Amino acid sequence: MTNEGGEGQYALAPFVSKDPRERAFAWAALPADERRRRAVGACQERDHAVLAELLAGYLLTKGRARAQVSPHTLESYSQSVTSLLSLWPEEQLLHPSPDAGDRYAGALSAASYSAATVASRLAGAKALYRALRWTRATTADPFSDVRAPRDPTPRHERRFPYSDADVSALVGIATPADRVLVLLCAHGGLRIAEALALQWVDVDLPRGRLRVTSGKGRKARTVSLSATLAEALRVAPGTHPQAPVVAGRSGEAYADPTVPRRRLRRLCERAGVTYMGFHSLRHSAGTRLARQTGNLQLVAAHLGHADVSTAAIYAKWSDDTLKQAVRDW
Repeated sequence: MTNEGGEGQYALAPFVSKDPRERAFAWAALPADERRRRAVGACQERDHAVLAELLAGYLLTKGRARAQVSPHTLESYSQSVTSLLSLWPEEQLLHPSPDAGDRYAGALSAASYSAATVASRLAGAKALYRALRWTRATTADPFSDVRAPRDPTPRHERRFPYSDADVSALVGIATPADRVLVLLCAHGGLRIAEALALQWVDVDLPRGRLRVTSGKGRKARTVSLSATLAEALRVAPGTHPQAPVVAGRSGEAYADPTVPRRRLRRLCERAGVTYMGFHSLRHSAGTRLARQTGNLQLVAAHLGHADVSTAAIYAKWSDDTLKQAVRDW
């Protein structure tokens, strides 16, 4: 493959490592000219795999969170690359046409994506162009003044928690490993990335607590264990201090964050529970705690919210007054 400027062959051979994070980090170690050549070639070939790898490398080494960026964020931004290539079939990535960013935002809205998904896809597209400018492959900034539409739906109406009965149904039929993962989110209130990063050294069963060391924004917190979660942890396989609490069949940490999601989806199908993703399990913990205590400060502390106002959504979900008032009409 030869570029239009006559710079010769592009070395787009894959990196040796099979670890996607190591391949992503390798972008920062490349000589500047080689990094630019690979980026230009990936854009001209519209190579999703290489562009997603480049974006991950930029986020891991130059982004705000750097190495602490979550697997969920990397997966979401990889989907943004897929979306951009799909909805920009005629655009030259290195030289996008005027108003290309606005047209992409319009195409996302026309595809009936939710406001949250549109915002996520735009964030990924903006990050991709920051990565491309980092490599000096382009100076284009097609999303500089593109804003995601505001979601008019109240936050508490966008995503709902699993009910206590739903959680019990999932726990009742889950394998020991899946039971721990469900309860870490539904009782411990952990985000899925926090649960997957948890190691046995972080669990203190005698004191009934665990330590989240890779929380959002790199914040750490201590989480109290429910009796059900503590018992699930006692009988869970594997307790080597540096081993992941939630592991795949090989005993290793999940390299692909989509695998636990597929496992939860299958578990929901077997239990007859509507699948709503892992974050709704975290919402279950907040809602149940708000209902039992009426104390949003406790809810915020348990879930790791920096601002207690963020926990206000759980007060709305836990308040059954309206539901009970209209039930017998």
